[in-house]
Amino acid sequence: MALLITPADLMASRGNKPRTGAVKSCAQCGASFYVQPSNLARQFCSAACRHESMRKPPPQTCLECGKEFRVSPSMKRLRNIERCSKACWAKALSKRQRGAANSQWKGGIASGERRPRACAEASAWRKAVFARDNWTCQACGARSRKGSPVKLNADHIKPFATHPELRWDLSNGRTLCVECHKKTDTWGNTKKKKETPVIINPKGQAGWAFVAVCSP
Repeated sequence: MALLITPADLMASRGNKPRTGAVKSCAQCGASFYVQPSNLARQFCSAACRHESMRKPPPQTCLECGKEFRVSPSMKRLRNIERCSKACWAKALSKRQRGAANSQWKGGIASGERRPRACAEASAWRKAVFARDNWTCQACGARSRKGSPVKLNADHIKPFATHPELRWDLSNGRTLCVECHKKTDTWGNTKKKKETPVIINPKGQAGWAFVAVCSP
């Protein structure tokens, strides 16, 4: 029958001088062992356990998803790996940089306008505007053709920020290419100094037109 060795037994002096080291638990097998004061960073009770840990490290639990995974002791010590994958690491990083924890946080002043722009209703409204206008710029008539792509924007005739009741009203939208969109006085969410106003209605459609700012 094997004798049970206690921490007190390990700390007991083997000579005239008392032991001043510490009793630690092996990171591989869990056995208790004594370490000298000069070697307190030691983690394993023997070379066999150290080699075994390098071959098959002990499992640890991912702090994000709760799954068990293995990582070498040196990698854990040097890089402090606590997540099982890049996906879990990205989730943890996102949580640490979200809201008031982010260095760019300004009290949520932009969330009231930015969040609606990214919702499913905004995407459906944009597609409906393009389909109604046949994916054609309503100012210059530009349209994507083979070998000549044209980037289109769904522009709000009355500004998105100041007319929340008309945000998803189809009649408040128009399809513009980027160049024509830049000529409007609300491009870039900044009011521009109006120069020469020009009424643009290239197709002769009755009932609507819009004013563009043309530079000389």
